[in-house]
Amino acid sequence: MRNKLLERIVAWGEEQAQVRALVLEGSLAKQQGIDELSDVDINVWYEGEISFGKTIPWLADIGDVLIENRLQMETPAG
Repeated sequence: MRNKLLERIVAWGEEQAQVRALVLEGSLAKQQGIDELSDVDINVWYEGEISFGKTIPWLADIGDVLIENRLQMETPAG
């Protein structure tokens, strides 16, 4: 199930002209302490003025949002 999610994330990133890289972090990247409830931590590196973090509708292209945890992080674009 998690592999299918990662495949959908990669496919989504490949379709986005502004996305330059997707970086897997957290327990999955470290391959430590993983269980069936482990989350998927992905950094989206992009170019231009887009606001992936400000809204979540774009996530529907990847799958259903079960939990949302908004981080207060500023980008050069605001």
